Amino acid sequence: MFKEQWTFWALFALVFAIFLLVFLLVFQNIKVEERLELKNEYYLVILDNGLAYYGKISHIHTPFPILKDIYYVQSNVDSKSNNVSNTLLKRGKEWHRPDQMIINKEHIVFFEPVDPKSRVYDLIQELKAKQD
Repeated sequence: MFKEQWTFWALFALVFAIFLLVFLLVFQNIKVEERLELKNEYYLVILDNGLAYYGKISHIHTPFPILKDIYYVQSNVDSKSNNVSNTLLKRGKEWHRPDQMIINKEHIVFFEPVDPKSRVYDLIQELKAKQD
């Protein structure tokens, strides 16, 4: 009888400990995401395929964040001098005229804010002024 009670309580304690561990892991992940605040207007988003985009990011707490007002850098090589020139372009002039990019969160390597005092921010503002 004593052995059966001990087995029951040991099994109960093990199940409770596993439940508690899973609960704490889930709760910890929720708390980390709650603290993440997007304070800047534009962010650089690097994807796992090496592509980089600048834009306004939203829905960061979902499996599919959204990037709007998107810009990217196009590099051109001069065939005569082999000099490389980089140009910032606005995404959306493609045939399908995309106005947003819905990204699988698993493919985002990292994202970081674009400082309003940076050259990239200035170039974005210049491109926006030309559009108007």
